[in-house]
Formats: sequence, C-alpha cells, structure tokens
Amino acid sequence: METRATVLYMLFVWLAGLTLLLTAALPAHATSYSYGIASTLNGAQQVPSNNSMATGAAKASYDKSTNQLAVTITVAGLTTSQLTASHIHLGATGTSGGILVDLGTAGWANTTSGMTLTTAVSFPEANEIDLLNGNTYFNLHTTTYTGGEIRGQIVVSATLV
Repeated sequence: METRATVLYMLFVWLAGLTLLLTAALPAHATSYSYGIASTLNGAQQVPSNNSMATGAAKASYDKSTNQLAVTITVAGLTTSQLTASHIHLGATGTSGGILVDLGTAGWANTTSGMTLTTAVSFPEANEIDLLNGNTYFNLHTTTYTGGEIRGQIVVSATLV
C-alpha cells in the first residue's frame, strides 16, 4: 500500500507533466505593439517659421513588429499643384533634420479645401527610437516655400494591441 506522501508526489508529477504538455500544445501568442500618432502641421513650426496660412492634421499608426507606418494627412490651404515634396524628417521640435521617409507627391489628392494623402510606408528600424520619442516630423514643401511650408512634430502614444 502506497503512503500518502507517495500518492501526493505522483499526483504532483502527473499534474506537472500535464501542464507541460498543455503549454507546449497551445499556440504561442506574440504580443505586438501598435502606436497611435497625431500631428498638427503649420508654418509656425517650420525652422525658420513662415507666415503660411496652410494648416494640416496627420493621423497615423505604427506597427513596431513590422515597422509599417499607416498615415493619413489632410491639408487645408494647399493643392497638389503647389506641392513639390512631402517627407518625414529626423529632428526634435525647433530643429531641422534629414529625410527619413519620402512620402512623395503622387499619392496626394485634391479636396474641396486642400489636399489629402493616405498611404502606408516602411519606417527605418534604426530610427524607431526617434519616432517613439518625438524626434521626427512631417514636412510639406511647396513652390512658395521650397524649404518647407508646413511642418508637424510627430506625437506618439503607446497602446498595447
């Protein structure tokens, strides 16, 4: 006859084995992070600032696991015929920096009050920390302001998906 301790030990071993078996059989759930992004674009944020009456708003989401940035920018006071370039630049508020992502001109469409862009782009993984820490900005260049007419610092808030 088995002792109570032996029975408890065998039950423990059986439960541990069952737990291990069930854990191995279940699919792994990878947690991925997605970040919401917002930006207000205007001439006052340009370096140096300008008197442009154009304004814009950007909304985006960044998927950290794929480095994909889905962007929608809506602009009032400019048309596609005035746009010469659109980018995401490296740079903290009040500083200018190099281009990280070219958003181009081809995807922009005129609206009744201005223009809009909806696109998805790959963001450089090496600059992800800059994006997440507010050291990047949207910049729209035009025929009037070749160095940039309106700029919007990218503001990110983390959300676990």
